[in-house]
Amino acid sequence: MIVIFVMGMASTVIVLTAPEPESAIEVDARRLKQAIEDLQVRAVVLGRGEGLHVDETSAAHVYAEAGKWIAERGPILSFSHGTQIDSDRSSHADQPDIMADATGMLLPAKLRMSSGTQVINVTVTPEGRVLLDSEGN
Repeated sequence: MIVIFVMGMASTVIVLTAPEPESAIEVDARRLKQAIEDLQVRAVVLGRGEGLHVDETSAAHVYAEAGKWIAERGPILSFSHGTQIDSDRSSHADQPDIMADATGMLLPAKLRMSSGTQVINVTVTPEGRVLLDSEGN
């Protein structure tokens, strides 16, 4: 009887301390953050300006050549159904939403991802850090 009680208490502690599963938007935000960080390395290795063009459903690589941004084939990242993304660069259609120069330095940018009532802000700071900030969970 005591053994069953102890096993029950132990399983309760395990269940209560287990992390909640990530939502689809949290997974999308984490994958986008990784793609942005990979962009820095890609720019340095290739020695050219690199960018990410983000739309409602996906993110795609672009690169700078002769003063123009050239899209690579196909998206590198597809977002979950229901995730919406807004960019602070949406008025600059000729530029990518996220940009890194040939030294890997990221230009400041902000993306807002939303799904239902959950919102995640993806911010590239002037120092080149990528931050995820949740609001309205």
